[in-house]
Amino acid sequence: MEDGTSGTPVKHVRHPTAGSMAFEHMSFSIDDGSDMKLILYTPLAEQNSIAKLQKLLETLPAERRSA
Repeated sequence: MEDGTSGTPVKHVRHPTAGSMAFEHMSFSIDDGSDMKLILYTPLAEQNSIAKLQKLLETLPAERRSA
């Protein structure tokens, strides 16, 4: 894991059709006494990740895009 532009960790993913993508990720603890966390992944411009993710989302059926 490397640091992104804002100092957050970067996760590199290799998707079978889109190829390599890079995402910053942040983890938020749920304050209810459990060990649950919310992890937010944000695509980076690196490796054209934003455009690749957008293209993947456009291939989803309409009913799944609105979920």
